[in-house]
Amino acid sequence: MSLTDFPTLSLALGSGAARGLAHIGVLNTLNKAGVKIRAISGCSIGAVIGGFYAAGKLPEAEEYYRNMDRGDVIRNFDPVFPAGGLINGKKMI
Repeated sequence: MSLTDFPTLSLALGSGAARGLAHIGVLNTLNKAGVKIRAISGCSIGAVIGGFYAAGKLPEAEEYYRNMDRGDVIRNFDPVFPAGGLINGKKMI
């Protein structure tokens, strides 16, 4: 059985900060294989990448993240300290 045996797929993307950027490669590979993604969800960076995918902006996100330097990482880090999480994420959108 291979991924192409499934007409559609629902996908959950996990967290992992920069490691979560690997989700871009996974989504590109699934698209190249002809797998149709019916639903996508995620947490942390998985939610960000899933949002870009759902909005049809994955190529732009990939280009942005590939070209990030250390200064970009620092500028996009907007920490918050309530119980909701450590990063607000508004600067990434």
